Amino acid sequence: MTKVINRSLLALSIVLLIIGFIIVSYFLYSLRVNYTPWGDTKVSVVESGAVGDYIGGIFGTIISLSGIILVYKTYICRSIYNKS
Repeated sequence: MTKVINRSLLALSIVLLIIGFIIVSYFLYSLRVNYTPWGDTKVSVVESGAVGDYIGGIFGTIISLSGIILVYKTYICRSIYNKS
């Protein structure tokens, strides 16, 4: 039973990371129409900050959740190992 839990937690964290990459990639792809950081015009600090806040808020949260799941998985594995 613990192997099933470990595999499902690992799969959940991998799925969350993939979803995070997809969300950020879609956002950056849709943003490329109106936002060019290497274009002829100056880069607006306000717009650049908003982009960074969005990516950090969405992707950072997903990575943190995946990290918490993996730490919990490690805790379960260590407690099983210590019992035997």
